Amino acid sequence: MSKLLQTKKNLVFFRLFLLLISFGFPINLFAGSVCLKYDKVNGNGDFPFNFRVIDNKFCAGGTLFNPITKQGNSKLKVLDHLRMLKKMGVKTIITLNVPLTDKVTPLLSELCEQEALEHIKIRMTANEIPNEHQTQLIMNRIENGAYVHCMWGCDRTGAIIAMYLRLKHNYSGEDAYKAVIKGGSHSGKMGGFKEIASNNKLIRYFWNNGIQF
Repeated sequence: MSKLLQTKKNLVFFRLFLLLISFGFPINLFAGSVCLKYDKVNGNGDFPFNFRVIDNKFCAGGTLFNPITKQGNSKLKVLDHLRMLKKMGVKTIITLNVPLTDKVTPLLSELCEQEALEHIKIRMTANEIPNEHQTQLIMNRIENGAYVHCMWGCDRTGAIIAMYLRLKHNYSGEDAYKAVIKGGSHSGKMGGFKEIASNNKLIRYFWNNGIQF
């Protein structure tokens, strides 16, 4: 009975995959992970900046306040984004760009509370990466539907996507890296993980499955 149910689920997924292709959606399928990329992701339209959806549960991108406008999106615009994310199954917003002091992070927490969304803040920089407990927390929330974002949705967010691919889909470090850099299967349309020396610690973070040294 379970095999029959799994077969039906696979058939439904395959039909959905073909349907999305027929409508021209840019879908990237690699090692069992699907990344759906949207148009008009400059932060002013229906979707957050650099927005994409991975495996129908892991939403990723930039700040909901829009980095292009120096986080100038209105409170109402951010609420629109949050409500759209809720409709897509998001239960948790995970913020990686957490400065020591700013105005928008507390406001985002307030808006998340208003919309009954969990808001988790995990400070991540080129020199500060999540520890094992924080990484597990992020992965657990992703499984239940999460929007993971930094400022631009490229480097820090890209490192979390790469870690997810390593832990959940058994990508090699190299394959995970190729997936998130510019033009990769899981990079954003507005940019991917930058191939620069200052990102070396972020690379080591996911390349070594979160082992810090």
